[in-house]
This record gives sequence, structure tokens and C-alpha cells, in this order.
Amino acid sequence: MKHAKASSVLVTLRIHEEEVTLSIADNGQGYEPEKVLDKGGLGLVSMKERVEKIDGQLIVRSILGEGTEVKISAPLKWEGRSLGGDPIKTDPSEVAP
Repeated sequence: MKHAKASSVLVTLRIHEEEVTLSIADNGQGYEPEKVLDKGGLGLVSMKERVEKIDGQLIVRSILGEGTEVKISAPLKWEGRSLGGDPIKTDPSEVAP
């Protein structure tokens, strides 16, 4: 809201069978993503690095005067771990009743 000067923000979280998707969209002033990424601004570089660590994908769409959408999609499981960070139990004896 601070940077975008938005009056409305829509946050959507969808959990599919093997993927989770988070979308944050606003009706703010928008910007030119390619110019910001070159400067490393607004934390987008950090967001991209974090999403890549969980084998995810970051998509940023923005139009000047119309707003911005940041969308993150990631698998629910990667490298033997769940998004909660706990190891995935594969042995039934390890799973609490």
C-alpha cells in the first residue's frame, strides 16, 4: 500500500493437489518491473531468490496507472520437505496417530 498508493488489495491463496499459489494484487499506481529488477529494488530480487529455494516460480505483472500483481506458485513438497519446513514422514510408524 505504501509504495503502490493502492486503495484495494486482493490476496488469494489456492492449494491444489501438489501446488500452492499465492497472489497479491492491488489497484495502485503500478510500475515498470524490468526497471526495478535491474536496480534490485522493492525486495523483488529477495522474493525471487526465496521462491527459487522452494522450487517455485515468481511472476510479477504491473501496468503503470493500473496496479500490480505478484504471484507465487510452489510445489507443496520439495527435496523431502513440506512447505511447513518439517520433514515429510514416509514411514507409517513415524506418523502420530
